[in-house]
Amino acid sequence: MSQEVTPATTLGLHTTLRRYPTTCATPALADFFPASSAPLVNQYLAANGIVLGKANLGELQSGYATNPTSNGITTALNPYDPTRTSSGSSSGPAVAVASRVAPFALCEDTGGSCRLPAAAQGLFSLRPTIGCYNFSDGLQPYQITRDTVGSMARTAGDLVLLDSIVRNSAAKTTGNGAVASALSCAVNVNSSMSLKGVRLGLPSTEGWVPSATYDGISGEVAVPINSALAKLRSAGAVLVPFDSTTFQELAVSAWPGATAETINNLDASSDYESIEVLGRWLALHNSSLSVTDVINQINRPSEKQSYQAAAMTSSTSVYGSTENFVQYLKYGRPALTEYWTQVMANNSFTALLYPVQNTETLPIASGLDYAVFNNATGSFVLPQASFTGDDPQIAGSSGNFPIGLTSSGTPTSLQFVGPPGHDSTILSLLLAVETLFGDFPAPPNPSVCSGCVSNVTTQQATYNGTGQPAVGEVWSSYGLSFTGANCSQTLKSYGASGVGVGPASKFNGTVASVTGVAPENLPGTA
Repeated sequence: MSQEVTPATTLGLHTTLRRYPTTCATPALADFFPASSAPLVNQYLAANGIVLGKANLGELQSGYATNPTSNGITTALNPYDPTRTSSGSSSGPAVAVASRVAPFALCEDTGGSCRLPAAAQGLFSLRPTIGCYNFSDGLQPYQITRDTVGSMARTAGDLVLLDSIVRNSAAKTTGNGAVASALSCAVNVNSSMSLKGVRLGLPSTEGWVPSATYDGISGEVAVPINSALAKLRSAGAVLVPFDSTTFQELAVSAWPGATAETINNLDASSDYESIEVLGRWLALHNSSLSVTDVINQINRPSEKQSYQAAAMTSSTSVYGSTENFVQYLKYGRPALTEYWTQVMANNSFTALLYPVQNTETLPIASGLDYAVFNNATGSFVLPQASFTGDDPQIAGSSGNFPIGLTSSGTPTSLQFVGPPGHDSTILSLLLAVETLFGDFPAPPNPSVCSGCVSNVTTQQATYNGTGQPAVGEVWSSYGLSFTGANCSQTLKSYGASGVGVGPASKFNGTVASVTGVAPENLPGTA
């Protein structure tokens, strides 16, 4: 990289940066200051990169919806609509990039933690082949067989630039045993790739066809998705739907003794990984904390339940034995990878194409977890389906791209997926679709809700006192002047900080007589 280029990025709170806290957004690690940076960070800094900061994420880098919790722990707000979740788990980096704080960011992806927040904020992202980004002990792991560092950016060009800096091009990888022969991590990106004649497979089990567990693509995202498919066809791409139920059957049989009712997306393998790798990571960093210490202090109820269930499963072998895990790694997982590889080859697919999720990004449920843990099945129940969990099982490569906004202003994305070693193809395709779809709209200004206008002003508060209102003083009213439609999130966002809550409706005109607690300074002209 030339000396003139000075890239700037943000890091998630799970990435060690010397002398900066690596909290993993969980209370037990609030005072953890690593003695050294992750090798991947050092690689970035050696290329004259600038770290702008560390950003919040879902607790212990998991969770598809990083919502505020009842005890006041907050998350990064979605700049396109703060009434909706910023998704997760790498929500903070995605918000920083979408808000124009940084051109790109590093993230973590086990089962969609990079791609889901990127999709929620209208970004490009890459989940590389496992082993091609240095996922070392400098990053707190969750499932070592599926974990990888990922990258996200506002443009495909910036994504390719970041990839060129942090990729371990000299490495060879088996995707932690997903393939028999090691693959090169080096990439050769085609910046002028044409979509004409490109065959894209649309697997039935990845959102295109409704199933017993999800309702298919909802109406609000169907419009931009159908428009995107039409654009791809007009550019000469060949879209080929196919039946992929065999993969789901293999996913169940990959874990010996499992059934579709007891195993969802091979959750059993995570039960053998999450507890062990957390303990190993704590020991390597000479932490005085035990795994039990961390679990007991987990803030988010569903996350605590998940780890408690995993700890219990590990000790009681609810889903089988350690030998089952060994068999999965040795036979089951390679069989899944081989299936996708053969499907690609037999149909001359350049990549697979499917949605990131089947609905708009979900509204925030203040004080509640969106993911509800089901103790009977040992899995999460989610109100929306995401399609980011199968490619990690095969250690595959995937990248999502924004395709447009829904009628309410919510970003919508599709993703390209391929077997291990397809990173060059995925990056080339992302550059091609960026040319086809053009620049993605920036978040509204101010970023309060979909359809907001920039000329929102506020007036000084009046209260029962003299001088300027101080923190904690009770005030009686204030005025907000809107020249366009605006959401009540303006008031609710301050209410979340103890400042006052407005009616749950959209406002036009002046709002007054709202009782609350005064902030240090009222918001100025937006």
